[in-house]
Amino acid sequence: MVVAVTGFARLGLGVHFLSDVLGGYLLGVGWALGMAALLRPWQPGERAHRYGDQRASPSRWRRLSIRVRN
Repeated sequence: MVVAVTGFARLGLGVHFLSDVLGGYLLGVGWALGMAALLRPWQPGERAHRYGDQRASPSRWRRLSIRVRN
C-alpha cells in the first residue's frame, strides 16, 4: 500500500511521469516473482515432501542431528 501511495504521490508532485511509476511497479513485481521462483526449491514444506525430496524432511534433519551428536 505504501508503494502504491508513494508512486501516485510522485505523480502528483510532478517529479515523475506515469510511465516511470508504472515501470517501477512492473520492475518491483517482476523482481518479487523472480525471487519467489528462484527461492522456491529451498522452501521446506509439503510440496518438497510430496515429490520425494528428503532434503526438506524434518525426520531427515532429526537423523542428521542424532548422527552428529553421537
